[in-house]
Amino acid sequence: MKVLAFAASNSTTSINRALVGYAAQRLQALHPPAEVTFVDINDYEMPIYSPERQNADGIHPLAQRLFNEIGTADALIVSFAEYNGFVTAAWKNIYDWMSRIDQKVWQDKPFVLLAASPGRRAWRKCPADARVYRAVLWHGYQRQIRGWKLGRCLGRQHAHP
Repeated sequence: MKVLAFAASNSTTSINRALVGYAAQRLQALHPPAEVTFVDINDYEMPIYSPERQNADGIHPLAQRLFNEIGTADALIVSFAEYNGFVTAAWKNIYDWMSRIDQKVWQDKPFVLLAASPGRRAWRKCPADARVYRAVLWHGYQRQIRGWKLGRCLGRQHAHP
């Protein structure tokens, strides 16, 4: 099984990067045949998406490359950072470019959805975090989502599938 893993954050010290690494290690320990490929979204830095830019230059080759990597994977592990109640601008831009290739950015791949945040208000409003993920996941992926949410919710530490 080929698994593509990445943190949807461009911070080199992101706790989501550490979380996705830990999840990948656990997967490999529990399922040794799993072949995990890590992606650093810093390798996919592109100009800010605009329809005018796309019309002038076409789909950015880095967007096509990541879209193809998702396509060749059997499954994904993705950990989302939350900035001001939404995904990072870096990930949103990559997502915008890839969604112009096909709105099914995730290509119906099964994946583990993770998120971590160190802030005092991290996951304070648990229903609000679903809004973040719906906005990122809504393009064509309705089948199966398994998520682990780590953080503080109503004053209790939790991790649940």
